[in-house]
Amino acid sequence: MDPRPHRVVERRRWLYYLLVGLCFGVVDFYFHTFIQRWTGLGVFFLGLGVWLVPLLPVVLNESAVTRRTSRAVAAGIAVWLAAIVAYYAYLGFNLVVIGRASRPEMHFTSHTDPYYWSNVSYLFGDEVLGGILEWSPVAVVGGAAIGWLVSTMYLRTTRAHGEALS
Repeated sequence: MDPRPHRVVERRRWLYYLLVGLCFGVVDFYFHTFIQRWTGLGVFFLGLGVWLVPLLPVVLNESAVTRRTSRAVAAGIAVWLAAIVAYYAYLGFNLVVIGRASRPEMHFTSHTDPYYWSNVSYLFGDEVLGGILEWSPVAVVGGAAIGWLVSTMYLRTTRAHGEALS
């Protein structure tokens, strides 16, 4: 039996996982902008809880397909890392290409300003790369912990019932 079709399907599945993470990172950028005007502890938990939205379906799918917790943990980490990279990359893109009224000096039309390139360098070097590096450990530890917990619960439940929860 040729193992290549299985590898193609697996690669495609992982590309979908990364695409989910990348799309979520951009959506999360706007989601946090939307909830900034609210206050209270519920908003804090809503802001953190929304990160379960891309993680849970991916981890459950990987658990169901592979029946291995380790693969589900890796999928959880990959989704959250992709989301963090997309969030911060979009932050830079938003400031430089789209523009924000609060930061007009960052828009590409200000490229003739003597400080423009140093501002852009700082933006991508410190804010974008710095944010990715700051939050990546959270993605690895959090994605692994929640991925492990969800996958373990799913696999134990399906073994106890003798069937997949679909």
